Amino acid sequence: MSEEKGRTLTILLYIVTIVYMVMIFYGSSLHQINQPGPLGKIQSVDKLEHFSEYFGLAFLLALSFQRTPSLGPGWQSLALVLLIGIVYGMTDEFHQSFVSGRTSDLLDLLADSTGVTFGCLFGAWVMTPDPKGTASRSVPLKKGMTDSEE
Repeated sequence: MSEEKGRTLTILLYIVTIVYMVMIFYGSSLHQINQPGPLGKIQSVDKLEHFSEYFGLAFLLALSFQRTPSLGPGWQSLALVLLIGIVYGMTDEFHQSFVSGRTSDLLDLLADSTGVTFGCLFGAWVMTPDPKGTASRSVPLKKGMTDSEE
């Protein structure tokens, strides 16, 4: 992959991540939402929603940070993902305490933090080089292709 294409992909990942964060904030601004259909009958389904949305956030952050040359793949970028994801979850819960019909819940923050942790680990796994070659799992090489020919 050329350096220009790689830089463009990294910028796009950051844009998607920021849009995702805005969507989380917007969703937290809405009054209590009743779940339609069978989901509304499942007790504590909102914890699964919190886990899922923060899993996605951490995954996007991990991909973005690991593609950033100054951070690169490694524990520094993953620690930053955990820090940003958990702090964002804390601010989200604080924000919800001001929205009528919503409450701030420590168990929601626990679900957010668990989602961040698993999303971070999944992002690290995706970006880890494949043991069979030098490419990451997210960018498989065609047979006979080198990294410079992607």
